[in-house]
Amino acid sequence: MNSYYVPQHIIQKKLLALANEMNLGVMSLRKIGALVGAKSAQVVKHHLQQL
Repeated sequence: MNSYYVPQHIIQKKLLALANEMNLGVMSLRKIGALVGAKSAQVVKHHLQQL
């Protein structure tokens, strides 16, 4: 089986850590962005989709 390491963006790491502590499904993208240090809601949306 082939496996390889795909490095995660720092925002993705922060999103995963936050998801362990809070329910992201009830939060707005802007609120999530403020908590992880993202510049915009679109950045949050992009990184959530990548995960």
